[in-house]
Amino acid sequence: MKPDSLEMLWHSAPNQPNPSAMETHRAAFAVALARRRSRFTVAMSVVSAVLATLTVAFLRALLLASPTDRVGGWVLVILLAFPWVAFVLFVRRHLRLRDEHPDYSGSIADAIGSTMAENRFAQARLRTIALLHAASLPLLGFGVHQLWAAGKATTDEATSLAAVLAVFLVVTGGGLAYRYFALLRPRDKALEKLLASYL
Repeated sequence: MKPDSLEMLWHSAPNQPNPSAMETHRAAFAVALARRRSRFTVAMSVVSAVLATLTVAFLRALLLASPTDRVGGWVLVILLAFPWVAFVLFVRRHLRLRDEHPDYSGSIADAIGSTMAENRFAQARLRTIALLHAASLPLLGFGVHQLWAAGKATTDEATSLAAVLAVFLVVTGGGLAYRYFALLRPRDKALEKLLASYL
């Protein structure tokens, strides 16, 4: 069979998806995507409020502290700078994504393409958060050491604090890895196959 015959057969009416099924899928993708975008907006609003509160509280405490205590306090300020940078990057990328995919309800291909873009944005967010986790390790270690060196924590307290922070980072890191490799990556491949079936 000639290539043009294969192309005609592929795009023939019997081989096309059911229009009502396509409309159902399109609507489902559009609703799910709108829900994800709303959740992201709410999450970023909460994160910004928490970060602003923590930043003001730490800066106020730092300004009122003695010069000796300020050395360790700056570590906390640097740690807070990391999530602020990530927050700005996430919001900018989200706004750019909305500009690139303004109308995700026009067709099933638009809806799937927008969903794929959102899914890859979620993967990029997790990679950024994982990098922040790795970058925070030495700063957390230095902060615990400063507390011990300044006499604000005994050896046992510093050891316990370090252990709690280590467990927290391991658990959250494991959660990030699970979401990335077990959920988002497989979803991306499934969306690629689904989009190809509608083209």
